[in-house]
Amino acid sequence: TPMRRFGTPEEVAAAVLFLGFDATFTNGVDLPVDGGLAQGLEYPHDEVAEH
Repeated sequence: TPMRRFGTPEEVAAAVLFLGFDATFTNGVDLPVDGGLAQGLEYPHDEVAEH
C-alpha cells in the first residue's frame, strides 16, 4: 500500500465503529479502509451496471 504496511485489525475496527455509531451523519459513502491502495486506480466503469 502507499502507507507501506498493512492495516491492523484495530484500524479496521475503528472504521466499523465509526460507521456503526448512532450519531454518524453519513450515508451513501464508500469508506475504503485500504491504506490508500485504491488511491489513483482507475474506476472500473465497464463493470458497473447502468441504472
